[in-house]
Amino acid sequence: MLILGSGTEHEVAVELPPGSTGWPIIGETLEYLRTAKQGVPEKFIVDRRNKHSSCKVFKTSLLRESMAVMCTAAGNKFLFSNENKLVKSWWPANFEKIFANSEKTDTTQESIRLRKVLSPFLKPDALHRYIGVMDEVTKQHLDVYWSFSLFDYEKEDDEIVIIKVHPLAKKYTFTLACRLFLNIDDPKLVAKLEEPIRHISSGFISLPLDFPGTKFNRAIRASKQIKKEIEKMIKQRRIDLHLHLLETSSDHEVAAAAFDHQDLLSRLLMETYSDGEEMKESDIANKLYGFIVGAYDNISTTLVSIVMHQSQLPHFYDTVLKGK
Repeated sequence: MLILGSGTEHEVAVELPPGSTGWPIIGETLEYLRTAKQGVPEKFIVDRRNKHSSCKVFKTSLLRESMAVMCTAAGNKFLFSNENKLVKSWWPANFEKIFANSEKTDTTQESIRLRKVLSPFLKPDALHRYIGVMDEVTKQHLDVYWSFSLFDYEKEDDEIVIIKVHPLAKKYTFTLACRLFLNIDDPKLVAKLEEPIRHISSGFISLPLDFPGTKFNRAIRASKQIKKEIEKMIKQRRIDLHLHLLETSSDHEVAAAAFDHQDLLSRLLMETYSDGEEMKESDIANKLYGFIVGAYDNISTTLVSIVMHQSQLPHFYDTVLKGK
């Protein structure tokens, strides 16, 4: 678990945990990226824990930021039980550059606000409404990509079909996120949005070098591209929502609750800044594709892990298949 931190106005002399900040500027970023590319990012942590006698926390420097890495369950408990008390949400400068917010937003406050916005979507009743949509999207995805699609399959000499699970899992989670967050079910539009999302995802774990041709530069340009696309949807949805409010009721919240498209986009359109002004399309777009990027990487990785464990444990797979 990572705690990201930067210098404060009042520097206090404290004893730092063991560890090394690596090379000037780049720190230990290259080593971390190397293990991540090999599919074993945990090796970066394990090697340093072993080097410092199974320490519970060590210091390092990644993406030009000083960091402390917590390695135990106690560290996780400390982090989550002291949010906005002893620790707060914060993002490295390269993340801020990719997700450029307006001057009216603050990272810490936005984290609190977005959790409140998301809470109605995570309640049992709300999740129950999504089951039908999730089941429909899942069946369509399996029929199209997991049957006889030559695009995602490779055949070896012995005619064994190899399914590339990770890219298909990303495609599935992205399609589902578009459906639930933006109410998009057009495959062409989903494919159009997925291309810049791939560049953004790659840019997160790349060296923060903003030069033409670098992954970081492509991520910034892709961020601007998808932002424009989502802003178009937001403007149209805002028009539809205002028309709906005029036609139905003067009660803003009651009318909004009855709006047909009660996805995350519609909910964010009802949010305002602290001064009561409606949120800009650009800030709403940032939040939406931030959620989509999270679904693209985090959930797809979980799905791949499940598939991998089922392939390695046939009895577990058989039990799941039988529905027991």
